[in-house]
Amino acid sequence: MFLLLVLPLYCQSFSFGIKGGIPLTEALSIGENGGSVATRCWALGPTVELGLPANVSIGFDALYRSYSFSYQTSSWIGENSTTGHWEFPLYLKYRFGKHLLQPFVEAGVAFDRAHTTGTVGCTLNVCPMILLPGEGPSESSQWGLGALVGSGVEVKVLVLRIAPEIPYTRWQKGAFSSGSTISGFTFAPPTGQPNQVQVLVGIRF
Repeated sequence: MFLLLVLPLYCQSFSFGIKGGIPLTEALSIGENGGSVATRCWALGPTVELGLPANVSIGFDALYRSYSFSYQTSSWIGENSTTGHWEFPLYLKYRFGKHLLQPFVEAGVAFDRAHTTGTVGCTLNVCPMILLPGEGPSESSQWGLGALVGSGVEVKVLVLRIAPEIPYTRWQKGAFSSGSTISGFTFAPPTGQPNQVQVLVGIRF
């Protein structure tokens, strides 16, 4: 945050816009108990960029994606949940040349935040009440941290800057790792895959 406050004093330009895209890799994996994951195959959010000398800039994105999943830990206990997932990449970008078509490379860090809510309980009409008295809420929130690299090309069209890119993120600690407990039973959501590749397109003014 300190860097974002002082860099405008030295920046050559400021641009903002929107960025969106789709994943090329699976985001989540189901555990050994089986289940299903419904992933919205898009990410969308605002993007800002500060231009620095020597074709260098610093960028920050806030990308949102939604998940829903259901699975069972046995033949009669299961969970249905939805997850709101935010990803916050902060990166340095270097452009090659000063033409209308500029290839670029980028590197930085990424933070993600996942908040999962749902219902844990019996999947049958008759529950062993002594073990699991009905249904209960399931809720968890967690931050994750990773490193990212990527490359792409930026095209200037009138007042717009259109930049398709392919970023790769290696999550050191993913946001999908905490579970919930009810009546002594622990339910872990699908785990996040550590290697993520996406195709994104940013449009900035």
